[in-house]
Amino acid sequence: MDFFERLKKDKWTAYRLSKQSGVPLTTVNDLVTRKTDPYKLTLQTSFKLASALQISLDELYREISEADLNSSYDVLRSDICHALKDRGDLDFLEEILGSKKIENLYAHRSYIHCYYLLGMVDYLCRIHDLPLSSDYDEIRQRKLHRMVYPSSMLLLKNLDEKSPELLELEKQAIPEFAHFNIYEGNVRNVV
Repeated sequence: MDFFERLKKDKWTAYRLSKQSGVPLTTVNDLVTRKTDPYKLTLQTSFKLASALQISLDELYREISEADLNSSYDVLRSDICHALKDRGDLDFLEEILGSKKIENLYAHRSYIHCYYLLGMVDYLCRIHDLPLSSDYDEIRQRKLHRMVYPSSMLLLKNLDEKSPELLELEKQAIPEFAHFNIYEGNVRNVV
């Protein structure tokens, strides 16, 4: 469950969260309407919000960071797949492996971007029979806390989580992406 799902499920309004946390209503409202970057909140404000919601600071930030995963996933996916198409597999691999992009994304907590890019690198290494870079072994031990789907699959999932079509699509997910809880079926299908 992400931050916004928790607010909706537990029927939290900005006003109620403000009153129970002691955080000014404008701050809470800006957070809820996504006008403010949650990572720019003071530790004291974050602590007050987490206390009011009865969760830890880690849970608060994990829920906030996962809130926008699916909304940004399609754009991210398109950008990376287009870069792959434009450069070709081996040039793309060389560019990514020759840079510190994956490490930088991880360090900046851009986990969806980091894991998608590493999933792509690992997938390309497998299909071209190349060894995996051990530079990313520590990152490979991690994954997203919830599954991320392309919007077309997300729509199907919201309609019926047990639909045969969705289950078949999940089975066809590329393993290197599924390892990170990212469901990607075809990196070549970009318009």
